[in-house]
Amino acid sequence: MTYRVGLAGCGWIAPYQLRGWNLVRGVEIVAVCDSDDARSRSLAALNNIPWAGVDAVRMMEECRLDVLDIATTPQSHKALTLAAIERGVHVLCQKPVALSLADAEEMIERAAQRGVVLYVNEMLRFCPWFRKTYELLRSGAIGKPIYARLSNRTAGLLETGPKREAAYGFRAFLKQSERVIMLEETIHYLDVVRYLLGEPTSIYAVTERISPLIKGEDIATIVMRYPSMIAVVEDSWCAHGPDRSGMEIEGLDGSIFLSHAKELECYSASTGKIENKFNFSALSWDEQRPQVFAEVFNRFLNTIEARTDFVIQARDNLKTLRLTLMAYESAASGSPVKLQV
Repeated sequence: MTYRVGLAGCGWIAPYQLRGWNLVRGVEIVAVCDSDDARSRSLAALNNIPWAGVDAVRMMEECRLDVLDIATTPQSHKALTLAAIERGVHVLCQKPVALSLADAEEMIERAAQRGVVLYVNEMLRFCPWFRKTYELLRSGAIGKPIYARLSNRTAGLLETGPKREAAYGFRAFLKQSERVIMLEETIHYLDVVRYLLGEPTSIYAVTERISPLIKGEDIATIVMRYPSMIAVVEDSWCAHGPDRSGMEIEGLDGSIFLSHAKELECYSASTGKIENKFNFSALSWDEQRPQVFAEVFNRFLNTIEARTDFVIQARDNLKTLRLTLMAYESAASGSPVKLQV
């Protein structure tokens, strides 16, 4: 079977997703749509896509879609998803799947009732360096984890350079959002923490707004407690200088280190040496991103073909959304929030 795929949303992430779809067998990108008609037509022309327009419902019906790939802003996710579900179209929806747990739960239940796959496009956990970290942890390479820290720091929406332009101008919609970095980016890292380490028992978040160009937060530090471990996520869009990121996970028998260059090292306490090295720096992130998307897309299609639990991944991703929303609750109250595991 060849799946007929339509993409809703032609913003900055859309070209990467189209490149990812082109790496997947058994699919045909037949249409794109966007609220900006010129933008949808331009993307269609660049990628030899036959249909372009502004109306997602019309796109689904006229193009007889099997799959709707939603890459629009979060405010539109629920309406687009429900419209697709009502037409029996499978949905791959960019994170966050919704802006509230109630909306997300309604979307999941409607998909389950109609026998339609709802899959959340949460792609960071599919990066090869995090997949390898998962393998190392499950193999017992560093023993029981006791501490983890993931960090990402960029200039984000700060005005930089002689023209004082926003570093991340492509995320213009965020300038009017009340919630910014945690819902747009930190959610990725919270999902990775869940993937690698499981479900925390409490979360404490501190946020701040530095850039005058936005309404919401552009820096967040989050501490998650486990029965015998602490995990910290540090995310900032207000850090001048070169982009920098990394990860370290400490265990009773060793440690794992990930550099910004995506070089992964595993240190053994018993030998006092780095015993394993994995270098993922051959490709830039721009080159790597379509491959990671392709991994997500293949798993999405496998879920369709399995014809068992169509919303199993969406239900799991609901825990990531809940964790993110609880981080906002903690930041507002100034207190940790206990979580039900």
